[in-house]
Amino acid sequence: MANIIAVLNPKGGAGKTTIALHLARALRDSGSVLLVDSDPQGSARDWSEQGGGDAFPIVGVDRAGALKSTINQLAGLYDWIVLDGAA
Repeated sequence: MANIIAVLNPKGGAGKTTIALHLARALRDSGSVLLVDSDPQGSARDWSEQGGGDAFPIVGVDRAGALKSTINQLAGLYDWIVLDGAA
């Protein structure tokens, strides 16, 4: 079962995506990492599409109801899951 760290804040521009991305990069040294981007802005997914996502996979979840099931499905495959999203 993965360790889950959530970086959440309802306000845009608070730095949650920057923190989540740097945290995920730092955690690579201690195991496999998945970043889940549930922020409506999708900034982590944008970063990944621009070539920054080769260090770890990034999964986008746009619906609040799908977030829990997505994490439950993937938790056994990773040591760490970092969640980037609005609270």
